Amino acid sequence: MAVMTMLAATRTLLSLLLCVMASAAFAQTNAGQTRKWTRFAAGTQQIRLHHAAHVKPDCEPMGEIRMAIPEPPKNGKLEAIWRTDFTDFGDSADYKACATRKTEGLTVYYRANEGFKGKETFSFLIVFSDGGARRYEIDMTVY
Repeated sequence: MAVMTMLAATRTLLSLLLCVMASAAFAQTNAGQTRKWTRFAAGTQQIRLHHAAHVKPDCEPMGEIRMAIPEPPKNGKLEAIWRTDFTDFGDSADYKACATRKTEGLTVYYRANEGFKGKETFSFLIVFSDGGARRYEIDMTVY
């Protein structure tokens, strides 16, 4: 009986350990999904905030990309245009070749309203065809 109780306790402990490890792995794979940037503009200057591409390691497109705006700018507007441009794929060795050439994707721009000068914050979300997403939180100063 004591052996069975000990086995049950060991199984419970292993289950808890696996849950903690799975949670840590989930947190690590989803770490960095929010980018916080500070940007500047002069008047109604159009600012290119980001070019998002969803590609295979051979740099071919994987599917549709869309932008959602959870927190819109109060004193300007965001615009997303499908185009070909350079994308920063970070340190990923799989996509190193893609970082050196233009890829199809969604380019996000900001433009302040006429006459606005000051600071504002807003966010946009890039949603990929596989359901993955990355949020960008922007602190914008317009001079």
